[in-house]
Amino acid sequence: MNHHPLTTPIALTLALLVGLFPIAPTPAQDDEEGERLALGRIAFDNACRMCHEPALVEQQRLNAAQWDAEIDKMIGWGARVAPEERPNLHAYLVAAFGPQNQPALQVLADPIPKPVAHHLVPPPPTASAQRGALLYAQHCANCHGPDARGGDPGQNLVDQESLLTPEPFAAIVANGRHRMPAFAEVITASASEDIRAWLLSLTGEPSPNP
Repeated sequence: MNHHPLTTPIALTLALLVGLFPIAPTPAQDDEEGERLALGRIAFDNACRMCHEPALVEQQRLNAAQWDAEIDKMIGWGARVAPEERPNLHAYLVAAFGPQNQPALQVLADPIPKPVAHHLVPPPPTASAQRGALLYAQHCANCHGPDARGGDPGQNLVDQESLLTPEPFAAIVANGRHRMPAFAEVITASASEDIRAWLLSLTGEPSPNP
């Protein structure tokens, strides 16, 4: 009488052992998963951090299906995620910001450190926060919110390091960053300082011009 292979005593024993003691991943599999998460972190930095602070993402604690739907929603809203980047981004978000975050991945979840703070360089006397408010409403409020504290898809601009000195702020305004377009054609250097003066008036920093 022929027996099905899985009905033999040896096969049953092996099947039970495999179920009780799952085969550990090989070093190659660990390396592959680590590379996948690292690439996912890069996709997260490029596609998500321009609009969302890491703390906002971390507090979601979504499961795999929920992160899948969230990625689709963000792409629908304009997030630039290439098809080949999507699986890596999804794996990273689930691993780093899932319902039960794995402590071993906390280093991946930590925000990128901010640059060393610089002393405030006030806008020049010719800059005007009042003009800056009008320019901001015209060019920036649609993404960053009317109060500059964030919107869809722009991030919070209040208390940003780039406000402290004119060069970084002017470079971002002129050249854009990530999904933010360049405004060099429509916002001059002096107008950029007007906008910076208005944003500084929201931060409590001293000496923004009226």
